[in-house]
Amino acid sequence: MLYSYIKIAFRNFMKRKVFSAINIVGLSIGFSVCLILLSFVAFELSYDRHHQKANQIYRTVSSFYINGELRGTYPLSDFGQGPALLATIPEVNSFVRTHLIHGGAVISTNDSPSKRVQFYEDGNIQYVDSNYFKMFTHQTIEGNLQRALDQPNAIVLTENAARKYFGNQKQITGKVLNVSGSWWTNGDYIVTAVIQNVPSASHFKFDFLIPTHSLLQSEFYKSSSGSSTEGNFVTYLELSERADLETLQNKLPSFIEKYQGEELKRIEGKASIMLQPLTDIHLTPGYNLEMSPTIGMDTLYFFIAVSMLVILLAWINYINLTTARATERGKEVGIKKTLGVQRYQLISQFITESLLLHVISGLLAIGIAYVLLPFVGQVVNKTLSLDFANPNLWIAFCVFTFLGSFIAAIYPSLVLSSFKPITVLKGMNASHSRKFSLRHGLVVFQFSISILITAGTFAVTRQLYFMQAQNKGFDSDKMLVIKGPGSITDSRIENRVASLKSQLVNLSMVKQVATSEAIPGGGYNWGTGMRKDGVGVEENKSGEVVFADPDFIDTYKMTLLSGRGWYKGMPEQRESVLLNEMALKTFGFDKKEDVIGEKLIVDSDTFEIAGVLEDYHWSSLKTPISPQVLASRKICGAYLSVHLQNAHWRESIHQIEKLYRATFPEKPFEYFFLDDFFDRQYGQDQQFHQVVSLFALLSIIIACLGLWGMASFSISQRMKEISIRKVLGASTGSILFLLMSGFLKLILIASIIALPISIYGINSWLNNFAYKINQSWDLYAIPITVLLFISICTIAATTIKATLTNPADNLKTD
Repeated sequence: MLYSYIKIAFRNFMKRKVFSAINIVGLSIGFSVCLILLSFVAFELSYDRHHQKANQIYRTVSSFYINGELRGTYPLSDFGQGPALLATIPEVNSFVRTHLIHGGAVISTNDSPSKRVQFYEDGNIQYVDSNYFKMFTHQTIEGNLQRALDQPNAIVLTENAARKYFGNQKQITGKVLNVSGSWWTNGDYIVTAVIQNVPSASHFKFDFLIPTHSLLQSEFYKSSSGSSTEGNFVTYLELSERADLETLQNKLPSFIEKYQGEELKRIEGKASIMLQPLTDIHLTPGYNLEMSPTIGMDTLYFFIAVSMLVILLAWINYINLTTARATERGKEVGIKKTLGVQRYQLISQFITESLLLHVISGLLAIGIAYVLLPFVGQVVNKTLSLDFANPNLWIAFCVFTFLGSFIAAIYPSLVLSSFKPITVLKGMNASHSRKFSLRHGLVVFQFSISILITAGTFAVTRQLYFMQAQNKGFDSDKMLVIKGPGSITDSRIENRVASLKSQLVNLSMVKQVATSEAIPGGGYNWGTGMRKDGVGVEENKSGEVVFADPDFIDTYKMTLLSGRGWYKGMPEQRESVLLNEMALKTFGFDKKEDVIGEKLIVDSDTFEIAGVLEDYHWSSLKTPISPQVLASRKICGAYLSVHLQNAHWRESIHQIEKLYRATFPEKPFEYFFLDDFFDRQYGQDQQFHQVVSLFALLSIIIACLGLWGMASFSISQRMKEISIRKVLGASTGSILFLLMSGFLKLILIASIIALPISIYGINSWLNNFAYKINQSWDLYAIPITVLLFISICTIAATTIKATLTNPADNLKTD
């Protein structure tokens, strides 16, 4: 019997090739989209699970309160927290502290100048405790990882870094690399190990590891106490296997009281420490100063929901297309029933056909996903691939084929098997009904989903354009940013930077030049508590400090609202600062005109306020403007901002490079345009937009296939009515309008259903942005109009053919 079902199924596939092809295409697109999205979700959920002790490792996260007000939640700690926790809490087996080299550094080989390899490394260099490899799992290529960080001047490289600096040399350990321009430590380091590249699914990324020993010997940390509030470290704890997290968490308040109680009482503050599982770090957004990109579970749930909806749309298509062709198989069902075939046998036959179709579609979908996943991975900057050895892939395939074929086939099977033999053998339509049916409901559902995704895509597009086109409060057009030599450690480097700046200003293609320790979109130099002079330390508010030279304001064309600002030739005044409007409000100053000459206490330093700047967007428009202070320095070594006159980029950059290399022959020349650099902050939103746009397009294609199937079904039932109307003199246009009006009603119903849901969903998404678009009527009208136009074209393609049919061909049997 099964063999007979399979043979009949293949005969039907070949007999109705177009119908079968459309079904296969719709199902394979739906399942491939599902596989791609679920692969992305699985990748995001796999972060940091490659470490053997992943379930025992936790990161400390600290929250601070002043006068009951939350001032921030940070994954940072002081350098004494780890040792104190180990000494106080028995459940803690060990700790590891990590510290990023702020502002980057120049790394070079110690070869002769002609053979030296050097690069500016920004964000790739990490200080770690010497027991790092005992807690975290990495695969070694060369060297002994257990002892690789024992020496104070050791450095561990990833495979990428080893090839970058030493090419294909076989023996890398024992080689020497020089680190210069760092804020903390500089000098020669010996390569003690080479490891495989850090997996893509890791929140902690690096190319170079240096022991914290050298860092803690710097004057800054030698002068600080173990309970210092300088939170520059990230502390990881390895707990014992039997540790109870809740019990351990309850011990932390007394730990805070012991080590920070007096300091917190002095500022009338409170603090709390939470232990965050290593595997939750990537999935928990929202912490201040998070070092790596994160993604919320709500986003992953969204992608899971989209994948389920897309496959559901494909199954709905199958149902609609199968029932649309039901009349073609009416006589087959009637004859079989007349010959004694039972209804359950007919249902089994149709489910078998559905199963075969799903198997073919599923295999095709796996092939499509295998080809597309690497490209999708490039779009979202993830390493995505299809692992055929992963049992989850074949579980998903079985669910799709067996469960899906049953779900998609059960309704068509019941419809087809319910036909009355005498009715279908007379040529009458066994399922004719003009009432609102399940098929109509499925089409409405399809288009409601398509409208939701299309409107969401349109909103994401507008928001991205809004953020990129918004006035930032400074001029970033034609702003070329050059990475400087790094920290200025002596007067010789300072003089060289000043000389380079003066040479650049004299170039005809350069308007202005400024040096700074940070740039818009690239973070700040110092985040700490601030308050106006005369109030207690308990009134401290969080603020940011950026160090820049006196030309910075004019180079970036920032607006000075009051005060003298800074001027060329001014003496070195580290005490002179400029506030933005948000800082003025946050720190309790009155009018901007009255604040000039007032004192601002930053941590333990006192600054004189020289002026107030109009608010500017130092970071992306996703976040609100923060209280910021620009502090004056005569010259800075991290960045040179060069405002160009013209658009002859290559010639300008070539001349600038010649001057830079003549001034700093030992440093690499690296540059970028500020607009491009600033827009990188929207990278995740752009990736989200690209992914959603792709699936919006696919959902429209699938929905239009369903609409085509519904139109085919309706027209096939009304061919004699169409013929009679034509005989009685009805025009092609009137018949076309008659046939299309029913479908347009369905789309109108879908729009009415989707509209409030779209408004709620888009509003919820926009609430993640501090600065956002207004939800005007066209935000929803345009997507609905576009979808309506596509639908009309789809329906017209089917109905026009029906209206042009010769009436005699349909009426000759009556």
